[in-house]
Amino acid sequence: MLSPFVILILFLPLSATASLVDPELLRWTATATIALLALALAGRDGKLEVLARPRRLVLLLGLGLGLPLFWSLAAPADPTTVLLECARWLSVVLVALAAAVSLGPLAARRLAPLQAAVPALLLLADRLIRGGLWPAEVAVHPREITATMGNSALVGECAMISLPFLFLALAGRSRAIALALLLGLGAPLAWLLIGADSRGAWLGAAAIVFAFVLLRRRRLRTEPSGPERRLLALLALGLLVAAVVLQQGLGGPRLLDRLRSIVDVEHPTNVVRLELWRDAAAMGRDHLLTGVGPGRFGAEHGAYRGAREWRISGLGTRAGNPHDEYLRLFAETGLPGLLLAALGLFFVLRGLWRRTTRVGPAGDAAIASLAAWAGFLAMALTWGSLGHPATLVPLAVFSALALRDRQAGKAAAQPRFAWLLLVPGVLALGLLLGQLERESNAVQLRDRAESLTRSLNEAADPARAPAQLLDLGETGRALVRVAGSPFVSVDLRYRLLLSAENLAEQRGRLVPAASADADPSATSDLAGLQNAARRLPEPNAVRELALRQIELAPAHLASRRLLARVDLMAGRKPEAITGLEQVLTINPAEPEARLELAALFRGSGSDHYGRAAEILEGQVSLYPDLQPAADEAWAQLALCLGGQRKLDQALAAVDRWVAHCGDDDARRMVAGELVLHFGETDETLGRFLADAPVWAERQQRGDDCLSRLSDRPETERYAGYLAHLGRHHHDTPVIVALGDLLASASPGTSPGEHLEGIKNRAFALGRCHFAWEGLLGGHSGPLRVHLRLARTRNPRSGDPYLIELIANARDGRVEAAIGALKDLLERGFRPRSLLGTRPELADFLARPEVRALLTAD
Repeated sequence: MLSPFVILILFLPLSATASLVDPELLRWTATATIALLALALAGRDGKLEVLARPRRLVLLLGLGLGLPLFWSLAAPADPTTVLLECARWLSVVLVALAAAVSLGPLAARRLAPLQAAVPALLLLADRLIRGGLWPAEVAVHPREITATMGNSALVGECAMISLPFLFLALAGRSRAIALALLLGLGAPLAWLLIGADSRGAWLGAAAIVFAFVLLRRRRLRTEPSGPERRLLALLALGLLVAAVVLQQGLGGPRLLDRLRSIVDVEHPTNVVRLELWRDAAAMGRDHLLTGVGPGRFGAEHGAYRGAREWRISGLGTRAGNPHDEYLRLFAETGLPGLLLAALGLFFVLRGLWRRTTRVGPAGDAAIASLAAWAGFLAMALTWGSLGHPATLVPLAVFSALALRDRQAGKAAAQPRFAWLLLVPGVLALGLLLGQLERESNAVQLRDRAESLTRSLNEAADPARAPAQLLDLGETGRALVRVAGSPFVSVDLRYRLLLSAENLAEQRGRLVPAASADADPSATSDLAGLQNAARRLPEPNAVRELALRQIELAPAHLASRRLLARVDLMAGRKPEAITGLEQVLTINPAEPEARLELAALFRGSGSDHYGRAAEILEGQVSLYPDLQPAADEAWAQLALCLGGQRKLDQALAAVDRWVAHCGDDDARRMVAGELVLHFGETDETLGRFLADAPVWAERQQRGDDCLSRLSDRPETERYAGYLAHLGRHHHDTPVIVALGDLLASASPGTSPGEHLEGIKNRAFALGRCHFAWEGLLGGHSGPLRVHLRLARTRNPRSGDPYLIELIANARDGRVEAAIGALKDLLERGFRPRSLLGTRPELADFLARPEVRALLTAD
């Protein structure tokens, strides 16, 4: 007969495979499968009849599954997700039932060494995986002490939950055997518990030790006996030795810093948890009676997520649970669900508490189980403990054995009642198998689609393109079908939609490129390429899936942003803008939607630059240094302000960008582009120094920049010149060198498609600087030549007219100065305040005719 021995071995965290998005789903499914097999085999022996008698197990089933299910079905959520989550819960209940009817009274004592050996087996599996000897495909995380589960907190929890069963394995043993078990099983446990670096696991271990000592004292009514005291002392010593060794291996005081961080409310991990707790509490308050539905915290969290948590966690992150199981139950099942779960747990713990005073295996199993619950409930304060069967299965098995009715061997009066309990188990297994099949198939299709897309883009033989496209099209169609399955989770469906969106984009690119109408001389191969490309998913099909996803999870903001991209791909720009605005209506702190919406407004023309700049100002105020979004947001904000001809504000935005994110050439290049593109505005007209020595100093700095970059490639010199210009706007040698470089550049180089305009602006700016340099040095001979060339190359610039105005006013040529002022005003410039700041123009501005001209203007 299959027994929980097999279950315990199976649910060691050794089966984590990269072929599934959710490796836990494989364990949940296997739990239900083995439990049902064990119960079915027990029924053949007549043992299943005892289920009609043990009221506690029936109560555990009813309170642990039935009542929360009742409340969760009333939640405004899709029923498939709710049923799948309840199926996972039921698989744990089935394990408890299988243990109760399959094993004898001494089973807990015999299973304890096996559970205590879990950390040692974890370390063994870790060595096998790192050595390439493990048969399954496992995602290895090299910086963690174990790679078998990919999550150090979960590994620490597995070690923590094994600790009380090590105590149970030591109980009643001879001194020699107990010492051997302590060294053989306790040392790996201590090593893994500390090395996993999970603060929640350390908290749980402390609760276990405290509960174990308290319960032993309750039974014995005295201090622990001599052998037990010595064994506990040896265990404490082992933990201390492992801590010291790992502390040295992990870099000195790091372990002590981790311990101190537990009570540090400003620690980033604690800040994130506090924010998640706040979000979960708000979610529960908004859905007080029914909750949002089991397993739906992650799907609904988008509406509650705050900017502070986003800043710490980063872009693209998502919280599947609030790292507090009590708040998660409150948010997902409402206040009634939380109270019902607490009531069911109360009955279980009360039954274990009453059995702790018994002498013998039953009492020892109750003490170990209750201590394990103490650690589990402590860790549940800071970790999603209920989502992992690797820790729930041992709790369910040992608790069921400790609560096993003493009349279990007697036949029940109504044995058919027991078989009715298997009906929901079979249904749960069917749901889990359906989800497992769909999700594994979905991951394979997604990986295949991405692989075919890469091979198509890298293909050296164009003749193979139609065949590859046909394969990709069939894969894409299958992917779309799977994405519409109700057995696919919200997060996986979103990943499938991302792949489908990519394929639809490929279709939009390849079908016109292969169109026979576009090329009258198209060959049959080209027509085949076109027909193959048309088999890729259409944007409308992806849009329908995205709409269904939003219907199932209205607060899944990433899906809403994907829908906006699909609308944009299909040419529905107003719908895309409306969709992104809806995202910000649901949660104004969403960072990526702001960037996408600002890009849409900025791409709609200069009339929409103001709206884009407003959105980006909000973005940088919320996330001034959240990378990589911060660089994009600051750059777009500066360019939007420049596009509105607000150069001073644009350059100030670059300075704020540098202050938040650090100074580098890439950021200063944006300022250099602003100087070149938008340098002729009312607020920036005539940005010339009046001090000749300072101008000479700047010129020397420009010469130094040229000498540093003279041997660099053309593109590097262009970037270096722009970055330098972003820091120093008046370095004539750099501006002249930039103009010469652009004059020799081809349209395909880094300056971009507007190369001719950039050339002219750089040339005109350099000529203006030459003219001003001559005025400062008293050499105004070639002034007219420089200004004429500057006006020719950049007619919109006002600087040549301002320089001519200042030169004529300084030399007493009033009429010529007034003519230059009129030319300046006719070109749309309104430099009233600027003119008042130039000492060279004080007498000129005092003239009545000039005042009248400016006043009339």
